[in-house]
Amino acid sequence: MKLGDRGWSAALSPEFALLALLFLALLFMGGASRGDVQSLVVLRPLFALGLGTALLLIPRESFRNLRFSICFMIALAMLPLLHLVPLPPALWQSLPGRELEREVLMVVGAQDSWQPLSLAPARTWNALFSLLIPATMLLLSASLTKMRLSHVLALLIALGLISGIFGLLQAASPGSDYLYLYRIRNSGQAVGLFANRNHQAVLLACMLPILATFASLPAASRIAARMRMALCVSAGAFIVALLLVTGSRAGLLVGLIGLLSSLWLYRPAEVPAPAKRSGRRMSVQTKTLIGVGLCLLVVCLTYFSSRAQAIDRLISHGAAGELRFRVWGSVVDMAKAYFPVGSGVSAFIEAYQVNEPAGLARLTYLNNAHNDWLELIATSGAPAIAFMLVAVVAWVKAAWLLARPPRLKGELGLAGRLGLVVILIIAVASVFDYPLRVPTLAGFFAFCAGAVEQASRKASRWRGET
Repeated sequence: MKLGDRGWSAALSPEFALLALLFLALLFMGGASRGDVQSLVVLRPLFALGLGTALLLIPRESFRNLRFSICFMIALAMLPLLHLVPLPPALWQSLPGRELEREVLMVVGAQDSWQPLSLAPARTWNALFSLLIPATMLLLSASLTKMRLSHVLALLIALGLISGIFGLLQAASPGSDYLYLYRIRNSGQAVGLFANRNHQAVLLACMLPILATFASLPAASRIAARMRMALCVSAGAFIVALLLVTGSRAGLLVGLIGLLSSLWLYRPAEVPAPAKRSGRRMSVQTKTLIGVGLCLLVVCLTYFSSRAQAIDRLISHGAAGELRFRVWGSVVDMAKAYFPVGSGVSAFIEAYQVNEPAGLARLTYLNNAHNDWLELIATSGAPAIAFMLVAVVAWVKAAWLLARPPRLKGELGLAGRLGLVVILIIAVASVFDYPLRVPTLAGFFAFCAGAVEQASRKASRWRGET
């Protein structure tokens, strides 16, 4: 049975119901990166139940197509566990970057105590528990072939538009605290159901290729295909306007990636032969130009109505004056100081406070490096570099199988190429921020990674047969 052959029974299947429930929970309770957010008390136990349910619902053989991702996830979980193991005094005192810790323990007379590698064990425990959400979504992606891709994409589009509408209301009603879900947030900004405008922008950027994929799905008739295309173009124009309203400069970059990838992903929807008519039809190039023109019109209208905060911030502030760019040099120095083991998984705050240059000291503390690639190296050392290299090689290999012609057809091929784009968007956003530390985006990322691996394995077998 092929992906999408089960009709509405797939939408009502237990796997899809569980997926919808967990995505909905993520949207309303997983929009902040902090480990002390109260909603995590509900969200993580819910995903623990979801993980057990997925293991019961999904046949074991379905996980074979995810064996690389599952092994990668297990290896990721082993890293914080190793950072939490108490080490004998002679061993941990010999680790690089532990001079201050040694001096403090000598003052209190505990220099002979066993200590873990992590400088902040509580944060490392939180990082370990945070993997529960992407692990659950990864396992749920194994049931993708039992669902209709149109239902999954419609669910994601609906959730993205809900967050976008919240952001629009926040921009229209500055100072209205009841429109925000989190106490610590970008107040007065269009953050939607997130605490940070950059994370809202990443989700909105991912909506653009999702809409393009949704418009490419087979339709029952030519009229249905046109209606779906019109809805997707309208929603895309709305998303572009929301991206400008967020005020995220990084959002402009990932939004551009999302827009360009949409042009690459989109293909005219297939319709049954009887529904086709002779005569002149609008070419793909013409439709593309109309779509781009409409998006540019929305950009202009938004900007000239003084709501395009992202463009205003990009014009009025240079990168040299932005703190997040200025601290990258000190984070690199910190990574060298703790290399090759790192300061401990998620132990950035404490390690940076020890190594913070006097010229960058502020009354507020730096919660993250605002460059997750650098932060991972600083906190996890050489193993982080190995993980990132493996992930990049796996993405390139999957792109080689799925993107080059002849491309894998069918809904699984569409899902795989969409997953490639989503992973690319989040990877680029991680250069300027920390989207994968947000449960919503981490779960979405893991689900897309599962779709990519399943599609790439099928493409590998298909190319071997052709």
